[in-house]
Amino acid sequence: MLNILPLREQLPLKLRAIYELYGYKKYRMDKFEPYDMYRENKSFLKYDGIITFTNPNGRLMALKPDVTMSIVKNTADSAESTKLYYNENVFRLQHSNGEYSEINQLGLEFIGGESGYSQAEVVILALRSLEAINNNFVLNIAHMGFIASLLDYAGITNGNREECLALIKQKNTHGLCEYACKYALDNRSTEALRAVIGISGNFKNALEKLSGLAVNNSMKEAVDELSDLLRAVTEVGMEKKLQLDFSVINDPDYYNGIVFQGYIPKTPRAVLSGGRYDNLMRRFGKAKNAIGFALYLGELDRALNTTEEFDTDLLLIYGDAPSWQVVKAVETLKASCDSIRAEKNIPVGIKAKKTIYIAEVI
Repeated sequence: MLNILPLREQLPLKLRAIYELYGYKKYRMDKFEPYDMYRENKSFLKYDGIITFTNPNGRLMALKPDVTMSIVKNTADSAESTKLYYNENVFRLQHSNGEYSEINQLGLEFIGGESGYSQAEVVILALRSLEAINNNFVLNIAHMGFIASLLDYAGITNGNREECLALIKQKNTHGLCEYACKYALDNRSTEALRAVIGISGNFKNALEKLSGLAVNNSMKEAVDELSDLLRAVTEVGMEKKLQLDFSVINDPDYYNGIVFQGYIPKTPRAVLSGGRYDNLMRRFGKAKNAIGFALYLGELDRALNTTEEFDTDLLLIYGDAPSWQVVKAVETLKASCDSIRAEKNIPVGIKAKKTIYIAEVI
């Protein structure tokens, strides 16, 4: 029966089965959270325009613009790991038209656990999620720890990091050269930053180039993490779907390790985004590690919406026949088709693979 449904409706059911197979439990959250939680972490959200209201107790509340933050807030800081998935609607301001919209977001979070395996499992589940949508997909991966260490090596202080990170994300080599002159970076640091911008493509080959740029222990540890991840993904035969690409880097105030974005054909933007966000956990006073991702189902509408050739397999025209005869005819015919529509007369605009009159059945 699942395959009868349109892919847009199949997908949440397929993903639920995948996540539960790995031991994830469904998380349900309230529609509202205190506005202060989002206000204090606006840079993590990466957007403005949170919808707020005052509750009967006079407290300013917000319609949830994000799920991860709510999960972090409400997860106990115990020794046990927590594995959750969700299918929730979030509310955000669309900059394209200035209107608020309700966005269906599906994802998972692995909170706690040993970092090596948790990263491998979440990345593999991200790959399997993209595979459930379209076999022709790619997952771009970067490492915030490597970038942070590279900026330290280059002597780029906190006040100037945001500008440099933006240039790396944009792959703006010309802008980076101007930046290096502006802040008097030495040639070796400038060339290292330029080299990172140029790294992309096949994960194994790109990782070898990245390894050659590792000049301190933190950078070498990041390369080792990425190497371990590649080996783990190779075990499930999906290593060719990985690409190393530092345009996917995120805010270092929240993300501290592997970050990634997933792409499929016919969608101009990433449909999946995630990473390790231990720093966000610390913002909420929690000692656990955490990694997860979100799949933006709204971005998939163009890719998943297919034009159906027919509205129904079988159109039954019953005319003036009594209702019991129509019911009997429908019960007889439904076993031979995937869908049946009974109408008194032939309706305008309805396309059927086959039209049959009730006299042909009774």
